[in-house]
Amino acid sequence: MSESKNEAVSAAEAEAPAAPPEPEEPAEDPNEVVRFLTHLSPTYAEAAKALVAAGVETVADLAGLEYRDLGSYGLPQDIRDKLGRVLDKLRVNGTVFISGLNPATTEAEIAEYFGQIGIVKKMKQKRGYPDQWPYKIKMYRDDSGKSKGECVLTYEEPNSAHASISFFHGTELAGRKLKVSMVSYGEDEEGGNQGGAEETGGIGRIETAMRHRQEEGVAGSQLLIRITQ
Repeated sequence: MSESKNEAVSAAEAEAPAAPPEPEEPAEDPNEVVRFLTHLSPTYAEAAKALVAAGVETVADLAGLEYRDLGSYGLPQDIRDKLGRVLDKLRVNGTVFISGLNPATTEAEIAEYFGQIGIVKKMKQKRGYPDQWPYKIKMYRDDSGKSKGECVLTYEEPNSAHASISFFHGTELAGRKLKVSMVSYGEDEEGGNQGGAEETGGIGRIETAMRHRQEEGVAGSQLLIRITQ
């Protein structure tokens, strides 16, 4: 009786459909300029390829361009105008989005690692906080307070943020492979700045704009684009 029961269980297991495979993440483009611009807007895909072909290979290179430089790459006028606004914002943006962190990694460890190429900004806290000058690192946590392995970090100098993409994207910290990208406002189809801010780079400015837009019924994801590098 026991053998028959076991055979029936084995037959049922054999007939059970196999679990569907987990979807694979799409392969990311190896060039950071292409990743940056195409995630900002798919309409920049051809422009990104033209820039890379001409030697603009890093976000730091891109931030060094002036609007007048864009005319030498054979880009349409409307794309040049939109990219000009992107460059203006990029030059003042000192904030990066970091994902893939080990949940056990602390703000101090992140600051030490990313501080290898520039000074991580600090901010003054109100009286009563144990650390009066903590690093300007915003950790994302779940309801229990556990780190989600994501944060935003602000450098003193935007150039350090731009360079951090090349230095740290794809490297390992505490056994985890990191993804590093610029934090930026998205542009709507008309090329306007969603959220109404004229600059990027300040965590407080970003979060304030998101809060205002959410109060108006606009999802935060429509305001803030984390450009995956």
